[in-house]
Amino acid sequence: MQIKSLISDFTSHWKSPAEGNFISNKEVASYSAGGIGPYTINALFGQYVVLASTCFLIGSAYGIKPMDLAFLSVLMGVLNLVKTPFVSMLLDNTKSSLGKFRPYLIYTGVPTVCLLTFMAFIPLDFSYRGKLLLIGAAYALLMLFQSLFQTAYDSLGQVMTPNEKERTSLLSVSAFVGNLGPSILGALIPILANF
Repeated sequence: MQIKSLISDFTSHWKSPAEGNFISNKEVASYSAGGIGPYTINALFGQYVVLASTCFLIGSAYGIKPMDLAFLSVLMGVLNLVKTPFVSMLLDNTKSSLGKFRPYLIYTGVPTVCLLTFMAFIPLDFSYRGKLLLIGAAYALLMLFQSLFQTAYDSLGQVMTPNEKERTSLLSVSAFVGNLGPSILGALIPILANF
């Protein structure tokens, strides 16, 4: 009986919010499903192309020495310190007809995915220095676009409703649904690696 009541309540507020709420269940579902992209990209970025000596792709596949990876990692850490306030200022001062965060969700997702894909297709026959430069430049740009993309998604959830309880519910549901992408990807990577 409770399940039937939950389903009825969910469907009755699909297009219009419940009393005291500001967002409909359709908006919650759309925001949550949309989170699969940022969460998956964030997982790919953080697990598969991270500049660390344990990173299989960068270290082993491209033959980059651990000391050079450590140097790149420190350099990217310094760039990250410079980038973070820049990204915050950019997001805070955005005024567009699409809103404050939507432009970054629309326009930074494609470059993020392209740069992430490019990291796997750097030519192996490049000189060692050329590979280092390409990896460093691609990673620096990827850090910028990925940060804008993820921060815009997370921030949008914070401003969708002024109701704290509703916002907590939205962020909980979206985190669960969004993390389905990395979970599915984690299961598929070993299978795809065999091909």
